[in-house]
Amino acid sequence: MSDKIGVPDWTRRDFLKTSALAVGGLSMADLLAACGNSPTSTQQHVNLNVLLANHTPYYAMIKSGFEGSNNASIKFTREAFALLPAKLATAFGSGGYTWDVVYLWRAWVEQFRKYLTPLDSLGFTPDTGDMLAVSQKQINATDGKFYGMPSNVYTYVLYANKTRLSAAGVAFPTTYEEFVSAAKKMTSGGKFGYVDGWAPGYLFPKF
Repeated sequence: MSDKIGVPDWTRRDFLKTSALAVGGLSMADLLAACGNSPTSTQQHVNLNVLLANHTPYYAMIKSGFEGSNNASIKFTREAFALLPAKLATAFGSGGYTWDVVYLWRAWVEQFRKYLTPLDSLGFTPDTGDMLAVSQKQINATDGKFYGMPSNVYTYVLYANKTRLSAAGVAFPTTYEEFVSAAKKMTSGGKFGYVDGWAPGYLFPKF
């Protein structure tokens, strides 16, 4: 098959193991940002098929660096974020060939977990030492295993209603802990102290 390499004792999974990466569940940041992992002298060229959301151009930008450092070629399948679950369900449910690495929203990990490979089976233990507690909780699946790592944790812009904050005696938060505290304090009377609004296909987490 065209998606298989020619050497029988070397597979894409072996490649992912030596790069400390994960099949199916690892974030694209961990896969494509691992440009420092140089291939061994015996490593054969590997073709990796990667399912990527349309709104993540960064990974395409660093693709060539990863390929050059790891004797690999990456083929992207691009899809709109909101359509990814349907694409994954069809591919996984059919039992046919899917991808080596997929871009997953955390909520989909539980939905597709039986089709994913946990990181520990590939010899990869996530370093969560510098993660926020909330991030550690989110990347750990309900079975206690890790199927990927966060691709990003960020806030583009944070807006606040100064009038409501002032009336409640709440100062504008400058740390994550202050933000959580303020959001919880401002949630009352059927009004949410924090709403994260994104494009269609995303949920709106609220306090």
